[in-house]
Amino acid sequence: MESKLHNSEQKYRDIVETISDWIWEVDRNGIYTYISPKIKDLLGYEAREVLGKTPFDLMPDTEAKRVRRLFKAIVSQRSPIKKLENINQRKDGRLVVLETSGIPLFDPNEQLQGYRGVDRDITERKRIEEELKKSKEHFRLIAETIEEVFWMADVKTQKTFYVSPAYEKIWGRSCKSLYKHPQSFIQSIHADDRKRACIDIAIKRSGRPFNTDYRIIRPDGTVRWIWDRGYPVRNKAGMVTLYVGVAQDVTERKNIEKELRQHQTELAHVDRISRMNELATSLAHELNQPLAGILSNAQAAQKLLYKKAPNLKELQDIIVDIIADDERASSIITKARAFAKRGPFTRTSIDVNDTIREALAVVSSDTTAKGMSIVTKYSKGLPNIVADQIQLQQIILNLVLNAAQAMPPQSKKKRKLIISTSSGRSRNVIISVEDNGPGINPKHLEIIFEPFFTTKKHGMGMGLTITKSIVTAHGGKIWAENRPKKGLRISFTLPITAKYRV
Repeated sequence: MESKLHNSEQKYRDIVETISDWIWEVDRNGIYTYISPKIKDLLGYEAREVLGKTPFDLMPDTEAKRVRRLFKAIVSQRSPIKKLENINQRKDGRLVVLETSGIPLFDPNEQLQGYRGVDRDITERKRIEEELKKSKEHFRLIAETIEEVFWMADVKTQKTFYVSPAYEKIWGRSCKSLYKHPQSFIQSIHADDRKRACIDIAIKRSGRPFNTDYRIIRPDGTVRWIWDRGYPVRNKAGMVTLYVGVAQDVTERKNIEKELRQHQTELAHVDRISRMNELATSLAHELNQPLAGILSNAQAAQKLLYKKAPNLKELQDIIVDIIADDERASSIITKARAFAKRGPFTRTSIDVNDTIREALAVVSSDTTAKGMSIVTKYSKGLPNIVADQIQLQQIILNLVLNAAQAMPPQSKKKRKLIISTSSGRSRNVIISVEDNGPGINPKHLEIIFEPFFTTKKHGMGMGLTITKSIVTAHGGKIWAENRPKKGLRISFTLPITAKYRV
């Protein structure tokens, strides 16, 4: 029996001395009667140094007073000690936070004899909790201060479980109403934007970021533009568990963009009218040819009709020629009117090569009269682009006429212009216009598209600026470079898919 008891005590002692927590016993006055060796790791004391002392002797004065009051209340109720957090001072002076738990010990007469318990060092845990608390407070302050709406949504349920207070200001609805009725978010989106916005936002199911804009209708009927971005958050296993995002009210920016587009449309229209004035002689020449043909054929038909037996077959051929010349003249006038008309952008799927051919047809007489030849190098199989055809023609005419003005009229070598098209690497089409003139000062290459920059005596310096604005509005890029053997090359890209901005 004694052997079994000894073995049991030894087993208990081995467990007590190997666990990371500090085991202790105190009497009813709180004086330590047993201390496990682990106190050395927690507080730096040997067990013998603490025996006979109380827990309050190991605490700063203020903490000792606080815990003593709590301990007296626990003793009076003969209750267990449950995870009582308290600050202790190590032997080296450092403060640590311990979590104390214990059970009351009673004698056979149910009289309280003391407590047996365990202390656990939770200093690191408390530090992390405090940092987390500060982080949450910082997040709260930021979320409640910024004008943008910060939101978080669960991937599985697709429900927004947090939205910052700015939602109430922008949407005109309470955050609680969104939590209670998640569908109210979709319902708030303008009917014309709802389908597109839902498709963009649905991307989050695939674990990719999304970026979209849409209009919302507030309860008071006002409309606001929203720019919404969302980003996936993954767990340690790499699975997307939630999305966080920012929704920003960009109504003012959209209004400014709209005004800029209107100004750009007006400016482009003025530029086209100016170009039409420059091409007046060329257009007159283009019209004179079919009109002269009509007059000549009409006079011939008149002579035939005066004959006693007119040749009806010959008359029929003459009428066919008259109709063809009339259609040609009508086509020239129609294109000129379309080029000169004022109106918003009309974006359609267009063939780049055909559009350039039509633009060159307008200017061909003018360039021929100026002794300039145009060589075209059209790439075959180019995909259509989504663009405004009139504005693309305006770009070509601007670049052709600029090149014509840049090349000296009195030159030993023939004035030559090369226009080429090709496929780009980034799903776009590249169009280049290059001349064999003197080129441009390298330091001017970076500012050639700036407003009012010009190397001409009588130019205003707006042609290339307008050209750049049109290219940029279509989501493209434009640049200039000197050719190796004299001359200037201006190239620009236009995306295959629609991509517009101001």
